[in-house]
Amino acid sequence: MKVGFSSISFKADAQAPQSAPQNVSPEVKPEQDKFVQENSEGKKHRKTLKERFGNVWKFFAATDELSKGYAKAVLWGGAAGVATAGVAWIFRALPKAFVKEGPGLKEVIKHPLKHIGKAGKVISGIAAAAVFGYKAVVAHFNKNQRTAVIDHKLNVGHRES
Repeated sequence: MKVGFSSISFKADAQAPQSAPQNVSPEVKPEQDKFVQENSEGKKHRKTLKERFGNVWKFFAATDELSKGYAKAVLWGGAAGVATAGVAWIFRALPKAFVKEGPGLKEVIKHPLKHIGKAGKVISGIAAAAVFGYKAVVAHFNKNQRTAVIDHKLNVGHRES
């Protein structure tokens, strides 16, 4: 089987044929009402008072769930990072201070992060990020569940996002 390319010329002096310019006026669209939705078939659907109330309720519910969830994520992620760094300090820096291999006990207590080592810092950072990510995902799931409950209570359609 033979494969080849057709010869196409990309020269600057070659001009494409031009058609006569036409006076085309841009299509003027009437302003769309902010309470009118367009369906996939192109039919327009005016939002009811119940749907508008539901959207406001869902906005406040989603804001509430996400703010609570991210606050928990920051707190629990920070606690996980501090706890992991504390464990690394207890099992890595303190034994060296008592055996007199490294710096003295006073120096280890004064600057704990300096003496836990690179591995302890990396592991505590990974633990904090993992707990933060888990709590953030849980917050988004709770938000979706709460907005679905509101949709079902009001008998309106689900959100697109």
